[in-house]
Amino acid sequence: SGGLANLGGAALTGAAFTGPVSSPTVNSVLNPQSYATGTTDGGLSEAWAVCLATTGSSKTGCEIQLSQDITISSPTIIAITNGDYSAHPLRIRSAGHVIHCANTSGICLKLQPWWDNSFVWDDLVIDGTGASAGVTGLAIYNAARSVHSLGGRVQNFSGIGSIGILLDYDEDSKMDLISQSNYNGIVVQDNTNNNEFWFVIEDSAGIAYQSINTVGGNSGNTIRGLIQANSGPLTIVTTGGEYFDNIWFESDGDGTTASRLFTFATGSGNTIQGEKISNSNFGGGSGQV
Repeated sequence: SGGLANLGGAALTGAAFTGPVSSPTVNSVLNPQSYATGTTDGGLSEAWAVCLATTGSSKTGCEIQLSQDITISSPTIIAITNGDYSAHPLRIRSAGHVIHCANTSGICLKLQPWWDNSFVWDDLVIDGTGASAGVTGLAIYNAARSVHSLGGRVQNFSGIGSIGILLDYDEDSKMDLISQSNYNGIVVQDNTNNNEFWFVIEDSAGIAYQSINTVGGNSGNTIRGLIQANSGPLTIVTTGGEYFDNIWFESDGDGTTASRLFTFATGSGNTIQGEKISNSNFGGGSGQV
């Protein structure tokens, strides 16, 4: 009971909830805590499985809202499989709660929305303070022709080799992402093309932004937002083809006089081609140029 809400947001009381509501005028609101017993992800993927349980033309999507902080201890996948195209628009609300990652390896949370699906996550916060080195916080795979609004941040995946946010094979989409205090801020790979990104990347200990040419490479991505160094110069690893527009490259904390704030680099044997920067600001911070 208490797990449903009408479209106006008022809670329904005295109602027993057993599955998604198929009415076109009311969406179900699932509470992962109801499914958390014996799980390794606080009931998050189990709530999503309930959302997927509807069949046929009644697939109207659903909403998941956290009622408390949850901890993920093994890799968790929220996926729409091939064949469910446009079937399950999904909104997740963190409602002020945090997803804590305690993984020892792999990806903490992997979102795989597939093509043409609408996916929204409000107030997302994923914290990697308890994760081992080398763990990835958030991965988004196979998002194509989609709108993904992730209002929040991925933070504190600071162990050597860790990644805050990994984008893989994502095309023709729009994403808003924040990476804070991660060893590798954001990694973009595997034919991730023609997207519009709004990034805030700050205080990464190692690499702030990677565009890795793995399978055919990446191209045509427009990147806006803030890349901020609070503890030292940052490296942007790219093979080119990106368009940095209206970016603030800013240093706040490294007082080394006349040091390089940002280095554009690439892997051995590669060259940077077709990189564009416009309407951007380079701020030197204390004593720098």
